[in-house]
Amino acid sequence: MQEITDEMMENRKKHYKAENYQLEYSRGLSQPIYFSKILKGQKIDKYTKSYCHDNIERSVNVYKLSLTDDFLKSEKYNDKLVLSINEVVRKVKIELYISRPYANLIGDSFEVLTKHLFCNLRYCEIGFFHSCDRNSQNSGIFGALLTVFRSEMFGYYYIGFTSSNEYRNLILKLIPKNNDNKHVFNVVFCPGENWVHKRSEVDYFLDDSNLVGAILMDNSTRRLFLKLAYCHNNNNKIFIKCGRLDQKYMSSIDVGYECNDYNKEEANRIHNKDEKKTDMLVISNDILMCNGHNIFKSSSIIISVLPPENNFNKAGIFKVSKVNQTTNLYPEQELQLIDVNDIIKTHSGATEYLGYVVNYEPKCRVPYLNVKLYLKISDTIQKFENKANDNFGKIDTYVVDRKGINSVPVGCHVVFDEKKHPAFNHFYENCCQPSLLMFNGKTKKFIEITDIQSFQPNNMYKCALKVKNANSKSGQQKYIHETDFTINLIDPSLNKT
Repeated sequence: MQEITDEMMENRKKHYKAENYQLEYSRGLSQPIYFSKILKGQKIDKYTKSYCHDNIERSVNVYKLSLTDDFLKSEKYNDKLVLSINEVVRKVKIELYISRPYANLIGDSFEVLTKHLFCNLRYCEIGFFHSCDRNSQNSGIFGALLTVFRSEMFGYYYIGFTSSNEYRNLILKLIPKNNDNKHVFNVVFCPGENWVHKRSEVDYFLDDSNLVGAILMDNSTRRLFLKLAYCHNNNNKIFIKCGRLDQKYMSSIDVGYECNDYNKEEANRIHNKDEKKTDMLVISNDILMCNGHNIFKSSSIIISVLPPENNFNKAGIFKVSKVNQTTNLYPEQELQLIDVNDIIKTHSGATEYLGYVVNYEPKCRVPYLNVKLYLKISDTIQKFENKANDNFGKIDTYVVDRKGINSVPVGCHVVFDEKKHPAFNHFYENCCQPSLLMFNGKTKKFIEITDIQSFQPNNMYKCALKVKNANSKSGQQKYIHETDFTINLIDPSLNKT
């Protein structure tokens, strides 16, 4: 029986130096590999862990990995992260014992000896690793000594993620910003709760904000989570958080996606590009339809994209959110249904990637709904008759008695013509306002009036609903509804002149 000598132990310690074991990371395994990089480890002494033998003090190589633009924007940007430990002296990859999850079972895993570690959306093989065989048992004093020798002969490694000068978070994938269409939004894939193995000495905590839904991919019971993302507000540094990694030897780090102005081809790859663009239909008081789906009673998620001109809470900012029972609808708002089953079917291979993004363009537009506009004097809505007029033909005619009145405000009152739905409670308030217009015979244009003394006999008037802060292409004020009428004006002072 071979004796374990002090010389053997000393030679092993000399050989086992941090610089002799380097971490290699790349995009995928298939050839050609477009990106590959080497990272040196940091040796940490007197680290205790019960693997090859209980409570044995030995050193561990720690690798602090940062994913930067050279990795995130490499040609093969849609693939898994592949990791391996290279022994420099012998020029070989170290075989590591790991617990790898089965593809279709949650919580279950199998022991495997591998030269490659994978990090994708289903699982991420980071944290603590070793190259000793825990299944090899040796009894007696020599067996104990042999196990101690193994603890020095074989390597112990810890891989974690840290921030870089470019990114403070762990970026699974950069979301390509679409500069041609600000209505485009994104759905990103986030890892589930079991992304990192429990024995890895890394804890992953899921962030459940802004969720679109949970999905099961590849006949697996390991869930992925879909999150809503939008890249056009503020700047490129918009971060969508999936969760947080708590690690040894290095700080915790948030995990997710960040918007970036790159890869125009992928930015213009729209998942629902063949879907027909339609207007929302008002069927009844409680049924609003988009592309065959009841907006407020659909089992699928509906996403709303509200342009800034209709969202005066934050001028200049698009508001992108999920539709719920309290959502208000506004003119030119755009809606899109997210069909989770369609995502599963169309993007079935997404779980093999470190990150995955699906681009959507909303295809259902909320139109300007019909209204009726009435003449209003002070706070009183006036009544009219539709009758023949020598100058204007058959037209709505109001009778206004102005005698004895010096100055009274006049304007127009809006009455919603559509069936009433709670989502329309503030439909025109934020975007539009009514205006009373009178035809000016000198300029041949309609001018806005606000006082009863501006009324003139035998003239044409309009009640118009104008869009705030919006002009037509010709530079004129944009009006979306107009009602023509004339006024039979009673004023004795007119006869004197």
